Amino acid sequence: RDAAYTDAALALCTDKIKNLNDIAGYIGFFFRDTVEADAEAAAQALTPENKPHLAALREAYADLVQFNADSLMESLKATAATREVKNKVLVMPARVACTGSKVGPSLYHLMELLGQAEVLKRFDAALTAM
Repeated sequence: RDAAYTDAALALCTDKIKNLNDIAGYIGFFFRDTVEADAEAAAQALTPENKPHLAALREAYADLVQFNADSLMESLKATAATREVKNKVLVMPARVACTGSKVGPSLYHLMELLGQAEVLKRFDAALTAM
C-alpha cells in the first residue's frame, strides 16, 4: 500500500483520532491481511442469524460495477429492503467483517478505500467463521 492509501485511511479517521495512541486502533485494519474481530463485536454481529443477510450483501457487492461509497450505501439499502430488514441488520455485520470492530469511520467510505476484492475477501472470511 502506498502513501496515498495511508493518507486516505488517516483522512477517514481524523475525527475519531484524539492522540497518536489512537491511530493503530482506528486505521490498523486497513493494513492487515486478515481481520480478527473483537470478541464482543463478533458475538453481537457475526451471528448465525446474520449469516444469510451478510451473504446476500456479499452477492450484491460482488455484482457492483462501480464500487464507491454511494453505490455501496444504495446496494446495502436495496439488499435490506429486499430482505425486509432494517439497514442496521446489514451494517453491523459488514462493519465487523471489514474492520473487526463495532466502531470506526464511515462504513461505505472505508469499504471504498479497501476495494471490492478486499471487502469480498473479508466478507468471505467472516461468513466462514459464522
